[in-house]
Amino acid sequence: MFTAKLAVACGLGAGIAVGTIAGLSVSIRRAGSIADLSARVATIEDRVVAIQPFGTDTTEVAPAPLANRSLTVDGAGTATKGNLQARVALIEFTDPQCPFCGRFARETFNIIDEEFVLPGRVLYAIRFFPIERIHPFAFVASEFLYCASEQNRFWDLHHVLFGSQRLARSEILGQASSVGLDVKRLSQCADGPAEAKVRQDAAEATRIGVHSTPTFVLAAKHDKRWVAQQMIVGAQSIDTFRRYLSAALADEQRATRASGTRDGLNSAL
Repeated sequence: MFTAKLAVACGLGAGIAVGTIAGLSVSIRRAGSIADLSARVATIEDRVVAIQPFGTDTTEVAPAPLANRSLTVDGAGTATKGNLQARVALIEFTDPQCPFCGRFARETFNIIDEEFVLPGRVLYAIRFFPIERIHPFAFVASEFLYCASEQNRFWDLHHVLFGSQRLARSEILGQASSVGLDVKRLSQCADGPAEAKVRQDAAEATRIGVHSTPTFVLAAKHDKRWVAQQMIVGAQSIDTFRRYLSAALADEQRATRASGTRDGLNSAL
């Protein structure tokens, strides 16, 4: 049993920085240009990140009501990576402008990918939960990322956007072009059906109790549907993810063996 602690996450961490952000209006008046203001905002976000070092093992386990809630993992419009036949999935609810999400994408995701996703052990899915009240570019960036899926370039755009977190519309289009996306088609999608998809993600996040980003839901496939088992809140260390993913895989192996034993007994009767 792991101890529940306060997690490092956008939305939670932002509240800690109220005193710092209170001075933002002064910064706005003093800023000589948009570039100056952007630099000041970046400094504030860095201070929020610095409140607690990234990678601290501060896992918050989901409350009991999370268990047995079904959710969408590999449906239409959902960005996935890995083996669609896997019995365990890790679903990330993310915000492209959240600094903790950026750090996770740059420093931890690739390790999970190499150890669990690429070998076919775990299906990875991304859903969006843009926290618009503190991240004004997050929703539009989420729309563009969804639209990249239509051109089979989601992970390419994910890599560059979470790598740079430069998310003004012109910056997104420039980075999209650099990884081979048709920017005209991308813009048409972002200005059309993508909004509803992002809203659906945010609604599902709220339904299952997500309050901040990044938040990860471990799910297991039961009778062709994905069932949420546990929630991990915050940009946790790779050791935390290894521990939880390994435990979930072991549980599924035990369940599969038990099911096989029951089937064998029933056949013998």
